[in-house]
Amino acid sequence: MLRLISEGAFSDFVNWVIIYPAKYFTEFPSYVQMSLSTRDLTILGFLLLPLIFLFFKLRHTLTKDKNSLLLVTFLLVSLVLVYPRFSFFHLQLALAFISILFGYLLSKIKVGLLVPSIYCLIIFIVIAIPVVRIDWQAEARFLGKKDVKLGELIFQRTNPSDKIFLLGPFSSLYVFFGRVPPKRWTDNFGWYLEIPGVQKEIISRWKEDPPKYIFWQLPKDGNWFDPGTYQPKKITNWIEDNYTKIEKVSDNIWLWEKI
Repeated sequence: MLRLISEGAFSDFVNWVIIYPAKYFTEFPSYVQMSLSTRDLTILGFLLLPLIFLFFKLRHTLTKDKNSLLLVTFLLVSLVLVYPRFSFFHLQLALAFISILFGYLLSKIKVGLLVPSIYCLIIFIVIAIPVVRIDWQAEARFLGKKDVKLGELIFQRTNPSDKIFLLGPFSSLYVFFGRVPPKRWTDNFGWYLEIPGVQKEIISRWKEDPPKYIFWQLPKDGNWFDPGTYQPKKITNWIEDNYTKIEKVSDNIWLWEKI
């Protein structure tokens, strides 16, 4: 907190962590994605129903058990944190508490190895095998062959002291290939950049210290607000007025240089 205040960034922190998510993010199309498929509901059922059964079976004992109540509290909080978009990637924290709580509740009743073993086998068949079948030997997300090739090109075409802006490509390339974006920077998501005044503020800061190069990915087909399709209009107009299109460096990515 002291660091934020010393850098004059405390108001930005309050905006991005509290005000913007509460006031603007949820109003943006596609930001909230909580619709669950039949498979999602089936998996959640296999994960949560045994816990619910054990908890009600032991409810008279557990209401006085601080450890179980603490674990249940952590689990409920971790489930809330899945919002605003459901995915099992965002459910990772809850999975940890589900595992711990399941083991803790089992320790409170007399049960052999057969029932837990069957349950674990079902979980493995229903959840693990389909994922392994799809993802086995697949490329790493955000760091596939095309991303590595683009990152190497950025590394070769720019110097470590050059500030660059990636309009479309994954922002992880900044870190993986040792390059720095301009300040102020946000990722290319509409729920950030369509907040009133944000693009204007970014441009005002760039006028003082602009990026030297911009790697601009052409939009994909889709809704204007979809990631990969979205283009921040004020920023793109400013780029076209102040930068020169140099060359096509990838199938759908162009290099722009400051005039």
